[in-house]
Order: sequence, then C-alpha cells, then structure tokens
Amino acid sequence: MPVPDIPPLQSADIDAMEWTPLAAVDLRFKEGDFEERRFEIAKVLKSACTGAGFFVLVNHGIDEAEPMYSLIPQILSLSKDEKLAHKTTAAIDGDYTGYVGDGTGDSVEYYNVGKFIPKFQKEHPDIVVKHYSAIKDYSLECYRVAMQVMRLLAIALEVPASAVPPERRVPGSPYGEHYIEDLHRYEDISGCHLRFMRYPPVSAEGDAKRDNIRVQAHTDFGSLTMMFNPKVVALQVLTGNKWRFVKPVDGSLICNISDTLQFITGGVLKSTQHRVLRPLGNHGDLERHNLIYFLRATDDIPLKPVPSPAIPSNPTDVVDAGMTAGEWVSKRVQAAVKSRQAHYKSEKTGEGEREAEENYRRLQDIINRHQDVPDSQLYVPISESADERQALMPVPDIPPLQSADIDATEWAPSTAVDLRFKEGDFEERRFEIAKVLKSACTGAGFFVLVNHGIDETEPMYSLIPQIFSLSKDEKMALKATVANDGDYTGYVGDGTGDSVEYYNVGKFIPKFQREPPDVIVNHCSAIEHFFLECRRIAMQVTRLLSIAFEVPAEAVPPERTIPGSPCGEHYIEDLHQYEDVSGCNLRFMRYPPASAEEDAKRGNIRVQAHTNFCSLTMIFNPKVVGLQVLTRNEWRLVKLVEGSVICNITDTLQFITGGVLKSTQHRVLRPPGNHGNMERHNLIFFLRASDDIALKPVPSPAIASVATDVVNAGMTARDSGSKRVQAVVKSRPTHYESERTDEREWEAGDNYRRPQDITIRHQDVRDSQLYVTYIGNQYDKVLNPGGIISLGAAENRCMWPETVARFARTGTVTVSRSMLSYDVPFGPVKLREAVANLWNTQMGPLLVPLDADNITVQAGCGQSIDAIMQVLCDPGEGILVPAPYYNGFDPDSTMEPSAVLIPCPMQPPDFSFSIESCRVAYDLATARGIKARVFLLCNPLNPLGRCYSQTELKSIMEFCGERRLHLVVDEIYALSYFGEAATSRNQALSESTSACHSDLPPYTSILSVTPPATLPPSSIHVLWGLSKDFGMNGIRMGVVITHNYAVLSALRAISMQHNVSVPMSIAVASVLSDTEWVASFIPENKRRIRRMYEVVKTWLAEWSIPFQEANAAFFVFVDLRRWTQMIGRVNGEAFVVVDAEAEDVDRSAEYDLFGRFVDGGVLCVNGGSYGCGDVGWFRLVYTAVDDENDLLLALARLGAVLEAVEKECKPLQVK
Repeated sequence: MPVPDIPPLQSADIDAMEWTPLAAVDLRFKEGDFEERRFEIAKVLKSACTGAGFFVLVNHGIDEAEPMYSLIPQILSLSKDEKLAHKTTAAIDGDYTGYVGDGTGDSVEYYNVGKFIPKFQKEHPDIVVKHYSAIKDYSLECYRVAMQVMRLLAIALEVPASAVPPERRVPGSPYGEHYIEDLHRYEDISGCHLRFMRYPPVSAEGDAKRDNIRVQAHTDFGSLTMMFNPKVVALQVLTGNKWRFVKPVDGSLICNISDTLQFITGGVLKSTQHRVLRPLGNHGDLERHNLIYFLRATDDIPLKPVPSPAIPSNPTDVVDAGMTAGEWVSKRVQAAVKSRQAHYKSEKTGEGEREAEENYRRLQDIINRHQDVPDSQLYVPISESADERQALMPVPDIPPLQSADIDATEWAPSTAVDLRFKEGDFEERRFEIAKVLKSACTGAGFFVLVNHGIDETEPMYSLIPQIFSLSKDEKMALKATVANDGDYTGYVGDGTGDSVEYYNVGKFIPKFQREPPDVIVNHCSAIEHFFLECRRIAMQVTRLLSIAFEVPAEAVPPERTIPGSPCGEHYIEDLHQYEDVSGCNLRFMRYPPASAEEDAKRGNIRVQAHTNFCSLTMIFNPKVVGLQVLTRNEWRLVKLVEGSVICNITDTLQFITGGVLKSTQHRVLRPPGNHGNMERHNLIFFLRASDDIALKPVPSPAIASVATDVVNAGMTARDSGSKRVQAVVKSRPTHYESERTDEREWEAGDNYRRPQDITIRHQDVRDSQLYVTYIGNQYDKVLNPGGIISLGAAENRCMWPETVARFARTGTVTVSRSMLSYDVPFGPVKLREAVANLWNTQMGPLLVPLDADNITVQAGCGQSIDAIMQVLCDPGEGILVPAPYYNGFDPDSTMEPSAVLIPCPMQPPDFSFSIESCRVAYDLATARGIKARVFLLCNPLNPLGRCYSQTELKSIMEFCGERRLHLVVDEIYALSYFGEAATSRNQALSESTSACHSDLPPYTSILSVTPPATLPPSSIHVLWGLSKDFGMNGIRMGVVITHNYAVLSALRAISMQHNVSVPMSIAVASVLSDTEWVASFIPENKRRIRRMYEVVKTWLAEWSIPFQEANAAFFVFVDLRRWTQMIGRVNGEAFVVVDAEAEDVDRSAEYDLFGRFVDGGVLCVNGGSYGCGDVGWFRLVYTAVDDENDLLLALARLGAVLEAVEKECKPLQVK
C-alpha cells in the first residue's frame, strides 16, 4: 500500500504559526567525522536538552523511513479480530509488542514491535512477518542513533572516565562516554520498541467538542523518544508556559527527553510536556500517521543521578529516586492502559499471575488518578462515525426470577409504607403512616411505597428502548449540561450503547426547557403528567416526614398551616417548591447486558457504592433485580415488589435532619440467577430541594439534640449538588472498563461519597458529646485538679520527659531554607533509612532486612491504614478483622476506601483466637455478596494487650494464602511488649519486672515468620508508627512497610494526601538515628509501662474485677459486666452474651456506665467501641497519665463510680 499523498501545509498557515524553536543536532553521518566532532556536538545537544527538552536530529544516517511509513496503513487496516488477537501484554509481562486500540479503527491505534531478543519474540500478523527483516534492520538503526545521543549526553554531563569499567573507556577521553549508553544495553530486558501509529480523521465539529485536543498533555516515560519525519503537523510542545507547534524538518528526527533521563540527571534534563492537536490548516481533516522509536533503560537500573559535576549534589527535582526504571515504566503503563492486570517484574511467575489476576487491579486506577499527565487520553475515541441502531425496540420481555434464586438470596429488610391511595383515607391516617415512614427512614434509609396511585409505569418503560435506539450523533447532540449550568436535562453516556446510559427530563418550567429528541416530543404530555405524579408522591413523603419529626405549626406561614394539626406539615415540602430552580428530574436509564465473564472481572459490580445527592430517590417497579443496599455493614439485594416504588433517603434530607435520617449507600450488581445476562431498564425520579435553601436542620425536637453532627450546615442545596457533580465529572470511569472520557465519568454519577456522610456515619452521638465534655475539662494537677482524667486515649506518657529532652538537644532540627520547600511526599530518605535501621535492629531477626525503599511515610498510622486500604480495596470489598479490634480500624479502613469490616469474633470471656471463626466470617460475607480482600490484625492486640503466638500467625498466613487475601498487620505496639526480660539486643529489664505471664506468647513480627508457599511475601504488609512505642502521638508519623513494589508505587502515587512535615521528618530521623539513645530508651520504656500495669492490676485484684492478662501495649481490657447488669436490670433491660455478628445489641447500660465515669471525673472507653460482642467490657489505658499518683487518683474515681452504682441499683433490684 503506498504512503498516502499528503499535500504540503499551505504557506498562509506556515506564516501565521508561531513555531517551537528547536535546536538542530547534526550527527555528521555523511561527513563521517562524528568521532572527531563529538565534543562539539555534545555542547549543542546539552543546550537543547536543558532548554526545551525537544530537538531535531539531522544527518543521522537513517534513510528507510518511507518503507516503514508504508506499513502503517497495511498493519492497521487489518480486521478488528486480527488486531485484537495481537493485543500487547505490556501491563502483564512488560512486553510492549502488539496492538493497542479497540480494533474498530475509529480511534487512535498503534502496533508496537519490541526488541529482537528471545524475551520479546511473539507471533505477529502476516504483514509484519512479511517485512520482519526490514523492520528489524530499521529498529536496530534507531537504536544505533539513540546510543549516539546517550554517548553525547554522557560527554555533555562530564561523566568521569572512572565511572565506567576500564574496558568501556575511550582512549584519550576524560569522560565515561559509554556510562549512560550502558544503562540501555540491547541484550538487557527493557521496553524499547518501534511504534506504527494511526490517528483517524475527525471532523472540525468533532474536534471542537474536545477543544481540538487529540491527545492530552503528557510526558513520555522512557529515556528518549524519536519521531520520524511526520507528514501531518499536529504536535505541540510546552515551552516557556506556552504551547507551540513543532515544525517538521524534512528527513529529520524529532526527539524529546523523557522521564528516565530527567530522573538520572537529577532534573538537569527536562522531560517536557507535549500534546497532539487537530492538525493545522489544510491538514485538519487528514488521517495522521506516526513512526516512533521509544528508547527505554534496562528494567533493573535504579533511577539515581549519574555521577556528574553538572548535577547538584542534592537534586531537589528527583522524585522516586530509589525506584528502578522498570518499576517507573510499569507505574506509568498501569496509569495509561485500562487493564485489570498488574505487572511488576520482581515477582515470581506464579505469584505474579496470582496478583495480576485480581489482587492488584485497583493499583492502575490509583496511580492513574494521581498521575499529573496521564497517557490514557491516547485511548479516547476520536471518530465521529457511528452505526445507526434500529429505530424502535420493544420493551424486553423479562421472565420472573426463578424461585430457587429467590430462596437462595438474602434480601435487604425493607418497610412497606402504604399511602392509602385506593382507600382514599391518607388524610385521616397520615399520622399513623408517618410513624411507619420514620421507622423506615431512620433504619435502613430504604423503603417501598405501595398503594401510591401511579399506574403509568409501563408506557414510560416502553420509551427507554426507543430513546436509546437513537444514533450516537443524535444522543451526543443531547448531552446534559449540568456541570456547566445545573440543568440535568439531556443525555449522559458515550453514545455507543455499550455502557450504562440515561436520559434525564427536568422540570417543565422555562429554566429547563431544551429541545428534546422526537421520541420525547411525541410523548411530552404523557411524560409531563408522569413527572408531576412522581412529584405528588414525593411531596406526600416530605409532608409525612414533617409530621414524623414534629415540626411545629408555627414554623410555617399561617396560610400553610393545617387546621387542627400541631405540626407544620408543609415545612419540608416547601423546601421543594416546583416553581423554584432545582435539579428534579425523571431518568430513563439503560444498563446493557454483560456476560458473566465480563462482570466477574469487575467483582460483579455494575455501579460502585454511592449515596445520592438529592432529597429522595424513587425507582419505579424495576423488572430486573440488581440493586443492593448497605444495611448494618452488610450488602443485601433489594427484593422487587410488584407495583411498588423503591425509595431511599439521600444527602439533602440527611443534612436537614442533622443526620437522624441516613443517606444510605447502595450499588448495582450483576443481577442474580436467570436475570444475569439481561438488559436492565430503570425509571427513576430524583427529588431535589430548591437551589437556594440552606442545609440547616429543620425545627424539630427530634433533631435539636443531635444537630451538632451536621457538617457544612451553612451550604445551600445548590452548593452541595454542584460539589457532588463536579466531583463526579472529575472521577474515574466505573463501568465496563471504559477507556472513554467524561461521558463515562459522568456515569460514575452518584459514585462520589461526600465528606459529610462519612462524618455522620462514623460518629456516635453519645460518644462525641461526652468526648467534647472531656476536651473542655481536662485534668491538670495544678491548673485543673478537678478535671477529667483520661484513661481512654492510647497515649504513653511514661517517657515524655526523656523524649522532650532529646528533641531539645542542639542539632536535632534547625529550620533551613531547604526545609521550607517540598520534599519527597512519601518521606525523606533519611527518615525512611532511620525507620528501616530501627526495624532491622530492634524488631527481632527479620526474614529479609528492610531498606528505605520498602517504606512509605504517612501523617500518622491512621493515615497509613487509610492509604494501604485505598490501594488494596475497592469500594464495598471486605476486610476481615478479629474482634474486638482497634476502634480506629472502622473510620480508617472504611471512609476513603469505602471498604466493609468483617468481624471474626473472639468469644468472651477469654477472647481466644480461632481461625475457624475467620472461616465462618469469610463464608458469611461471601454469601452476602461481599468480596473479602484483606485480613487485618493488630499485633500486639488492641484492646486486649497481648500478642499473637507464632502458631496463630502461621494459621492466619495459611488462611490468607488459601483465600487469596492480603495480610496487613498493624504492629504499632511492637516495642511496647514488656512481658519478659528483653533480649541482649534491647538490654535487660530489671529482675523485678523480668517475668510476666509466661503463658502469654511473646511478640513476634509477621516479618520474622516464614510464610507458607501459598502466600507470596508480597502479599504481607506491616503498619507501624511513632505514637505508641515512642509516645509521640502528636507528631503524627506512621509508615507502611512492604516488599511489594507495585503497592509501594501506588502508595507513592497517593502520598500527597498523607505527607508529613519536612522539619519534623528531619527531627524524627535525627532522633531515631541516635542508636545509643534508642538503645537506652526502649528497655526503660518497657520497665515503666510494666510498672504502671502492675499498679492497675493490683487495683483490679482489690476490686475482684476480672480482666484480660496483658504483656504488651499499655491498656487492660476489664470486665465490668457486674455493674452494667445492675444498671440494665434497674432499667428493665435484658442482658445476654452476643457475638460480634449480632445486628441489634442493646448497649444502653454500657453507655450509661460510660457517662457515669465521665461525670465522676475519669474517661475510659467502652468495649462496644472495639466491636466487642459482649456488653460491659471497658479498656483502661494506664500510661495516659503523667505519673503513678495520677493513675491512682483515676482508679479511685473509677472505684467511687462503681460504689455509687452498687448503692443506687442494689436496693432498687431488691424492691
């Protein structure tokens, strides 16, 4: 096939264009004097590379570009099946060879040919095989030229001759000329490849919709990119903060410095941003071909600066300097390729397959979201062509769900609210109905409306296939503009029909009147009638809520009061006035069918967990089961009730009720049973409040007492909706592994959880109010001796004087200019080295010593938990955790990651660990549709104060290997184990404290236990921090330790969310590096912790209070059931021992005793906060006070409260 005849760019376009100034580097091929003039050429090259980062190579000796260009249309004209049969596997095995694209030819596509070494030999299409020899010769010529450039750069950077082996030195040269060249040896494994690339033609209108950008701004992630004489002008380079086109020079190579060279030169060379626009002038509508060679460094070379006087000794521009070239490229590939497999070269084959298959599919998304210049835009479809669909489709004939599937499904409990339409007695019975509604809304937040009076759902459902049978162009012309002007009316989707799509009809008021498609016009009257009927029902619900919350009649204007009613029944209704501007809309929605295999790749999740950002959502009689609701931390399907409306409370109602009503999370799964492969249609009405109403609690006695839980209460409904919409537009696609842009991102729709919901979900009203009381009245033996003493927060004050003195030493930290700048966001290398050394020397013999590259630093161990769970878990996935457990696991593991904790109960009174409990919990979670992803444990245990035995740890590891789980171990109390004489490494404890419960197992780090063959070491991750072992809670510094470099890459990608103060990092590094101070601190700290434990243990014995024997950490778990049962019997409460799986545990007496302790001047935390299944356990922290005297005072106050309970309750029980 001949090379397309490309007309020259018109002179008017050439003259009108401001071109990028690029230096021309002459390699002197024709003259043959490269060797003699290489120092002169190197100066020119250095100037080009340290400036724009782009340059052109001329006189390079490669003349075969035209034959290679002629292969582009031949390769990329293959059929879709042929192309897809040769897809690249770069994300799996690092082999770039193969096809990238969707196979249709309607979007950017290319074919890569990798190195001609055994590692990368694979089957090619016939056209490539036919020209294989010519392609190989051409590729090797490209490599030859690239190596000349690398040699010139080593000269330009003055790499000393001593940096290379003697056999690689050039006689008479002062430079190690082959140094950088040797980082790119051809026989080594790396991703060098030659790319045959095609951009299809696009209309001016199509490009205008994307601001004429074909490929978004990005940098390349190898060492050097060489583009061969492009025929069509479209490349732009960012120079001097200005985008300029690159002018082709006939016969030249357009080259640019890429990421690896920037890293290994400490930022001296610049990896410059560039992009591809609609071609200029008369080239605008042409198809564009590119022939590109990518040079990449050997995979295992570290990205550290080369030895050069031109590179600063402390290069601040280096990021991820400890990473290897292969790891960096893998990170960028994962960001660009929408694969659900992960590759990192350090894993063994079996382990890599295991993790690439499933455990690491989220890493690509994490890195992509935090990549400044993602290359994923290369995959954006840019063709305007679309196939016409059939004009009309009948309503799908949906068979009923098979009885076996109905019986096998655990359905979400939902309350039926009868609106009494047929009976016509709504007015008379509205107070009765309001009670039922309130119960439903304050429980699950989901309910069903029956007997509502709407019978027109079938005609509306029949419109869904008609609307979505429109052509792509017709649908895209109707796109919703909500992100710009708040108008929800219009189409959302990518137009192909291959992913979720919907059409919204807004209010029938002038603000929202837009030109609809003919199918809407033809049925406009019926749609408007249905819309208004939906609103009528919604207004009945809001009226019932005003009654349920006893909004006083005086809260509404006189003309809106109802004679004889004590309630302002129209109060909430009037926040949703029809004539006001708001985003109410009726949604016609379509989910295309998906095979079981496709759904399995996504964990069977069609739409991820979310809440809705309106007031009320009403789903009308869906035909296909698929909706799941999160109730009591369990995902359950919603059972369809013929003729009903499925409703859920959403964000606005949660805000204006102070969190009393819950905006419940829900998601859409693959439909069960015989509904699995069916297309799913939904008809949904969204009620939204008037834009300008303030999100403040409504006047209600039921809300006033808890209104402090409202967050962003001063925000308007419009502000809240706008924030959610903007978050959605920026969010990543969630359906069908889409490689498209904002249309699918829009479809993420309600996928964004807002911070207010998270705040309310993870806040216990009673706890928070009592804690506020404590904060305002803290004990101080001099300033406030009557204040509340805390035995609640897990602080260790035993060594505070020594710690303060060590930080006060001269030289610990002096703020310098460099500290005022950003540092590596995942922790300065000195800090990570200090932590690694501490672990290598103090935590016992580790199987594999740690170094700085195994560690990322976060702002506290809570942030470390959050970060690792973001990396390992998708929303809605499960985290197994033995219960009782550290109460911070709830918010830290479930807020940002939106994971679900799955308790594995350790039964009282001894709370012994059982792996069988974990198996049962895992199986129950699986049956409920929760995919367990992680096993999380705290060792030493919080709140039990003891350690897991090696046998228990091994059983957990075997279980994780069997179930393909990541194992995350929080070892934050590692150096607070005080149960026996310390080893010689830590020096000895005094004899008086050398023995403590020898029957309790000693602390053993998980990094010291050999994992079974079924559990890769890369699946084990450790958390640690300074707050406990060094008593530095306020410094906020935690770490994640792992040998998994893919996980490390993802943690580094999100590290800006969690990074710590630079001066404090340097100060802590100084302290931890003081090995003499650390060696004296640790045993003395253990001795003091042990002494405080003995004090509280003696007091417990005097009171005959059962407790869990401890040998680690600084708390004791005590059994106060004797007193909670006294309180419970007086209050008429029944007390039974329950497990952590129990859904309804009455902890009133436990909270009562908790409150009495606070009133009595001491704060300690009840066992329910730690997921303890039994009622009446409390955790006492005995190191949270300054000295032994304060501890005795706190214990005396506890005793006084217990005595008061006995005096108050025993006589009443007798009576």
